[in-house]
Amino acid sequence: MPLDQLLSGSFLQKFTPFESLTELLQSGGFSAGSAEELKALPQDQLNEHVTKTTSFSSLKDMLVKAAEFYSQRK
Repeated sequence: MPLDQLLSGSFLQKFTPFESLTELLQSGGFSAGSAEELKALPQDQLNEHVTKTTSFSSLKDMLVKAAEFYSQRK
């Protein structure tokens, strides 16, 4: 599944203070246009950013919730 569908604007707006994945990443000084690029980012720093700026304890937790949110909307 494309990352922008999983971490959609509607998901991010509901569960985070961000409008988009790009905004979430840029606010932490990150940039990724694909799942591969996201995986290549320093995960400890990304998890720390997610923990500080959202209600999730890690990127993995956010992705799990995003998958649940996506499946409920299908």
